[in-house]
Amino acid sequence: MGFWGERLFQNDRDLDLVCILSEHLGVDDIYMPDDPEKLRDELDSGKLEAEFVKLRDGAYASDENLEFFGVKTAVVVLAASVMRHGATISDDFRQHVRKCLNSRLQMYQQAKDDMAAAIDVYRNGTPLDIAGMGLFELANSDERPQGGGLNLLSPQMFNVCETVEDECNTCGKQNDALLHCGRCRKARYCNAECQKKAWKMHKPACAPAA
Repeated sequence: MGFWGERLFQNDRDLDLVCILSEHLGVDDIYMPDDPEKLRDELDSGKLEAEFVKLRDGAYASDENLEFFGVKTAVVVLAASVMRHGATISDDFRQHVRKCLNSRLQMYQQAKDDMAAAIDVYRNGTPLDIAGMGLFELANSDERPQGGGLNLLSPQMFNVCETVEDECNTCGKQNDALLHCGRCRKARYCNAECQKKAWKMHKPACAPAA
């Protein structure tokens, strides 16, 4: 289905991440659970904080599915998902979300702005849905963009992803000796392995440097 809107959960990338994160947590669905209160109790039992720590500390470095979407994007989607149900977000988790939002993400600016505002006002125990209209509702509404929406691999998506000079475009690690893409000279990578992993998504937006 691709991208139908510029807010969180208005694209199938976010919902794919929901599936991956739900599996990590051992729960049915962190976005639309059958029993939100039961889910919140499970998350608050320590599962949520443990998952955050794993994401932050690179425990999923070998998870190709997660790397495809980006660990920092996963952190933001995780926080946005559990905030819908009032789950407890620690101060460390909250601060890390802010850090991720200030880095390079595969996410529209509108979604980043929404999350940045929400994370500052969110109160543990009080559900806060910042997503607006979700993918399925939006795809069937009058607000659906003309022309079929945007595709995950479209250059439009990458044009809104700012490039941070000292940050690898694949893993997000900061390094002052990053390698440049030999074609566009804009994308930056730790090494050839990171460049290879990113090529499928970078290729549509990779234009020869002037």
